[in-house]
Amino acid sequence: MESLASGNSAEYAEFAVLKMVNAIAAFVDSNHKRLDDVYRWEFRVETVPFGLQVPNGTSRAKTIALKKILHERWLVSDFQDKQRIIQWFISEWGGIRTNDRQTIAAYADASPQDLIDRGVTGIASWSKALCIYDPERYAIFDARVA
Repeated sequence: MESLASGNSAEYAEFAVLKMVNAIAAFVDSNHKRLDDVYRWEFRVETVPFGLQVPNGTSRAKTIALKKILHERWLVSDFQDKQRIIQWFISEWGGIRTNDRQTIAAYADASPQDLIDRGVTGIASWSKALCIYDPERYAIFDARVA
């Protein structure tokens, strides 16, 4: 703590991130049982690409399963199928229909770091793509969940 007072910005940043993570963890821990009541994001399961099956359940459970199912398909897909997955998830599931083909192709072809390096521009779209890359590591960020 003494080094934080002396102005070590790297240590202060690490301290601030740790404090934020702990605050988020405490909030989730105290509210996670309410998530099924407050999280409502309906989507048409019959439109999921490749006829992939999403199990019945709450909106939250279906969304978690969907991301896992799409991720598993992503891992074995060629570039064209990856574009189809990204297009569907961003446009149909996410409701963002403003991305052109080149943008979707870029999202399907970029590394996670390349997507992150885009910054806030397009974050509502590229964070959805990132979520399909690895739903255990990356979260969706847009105005509805920020």
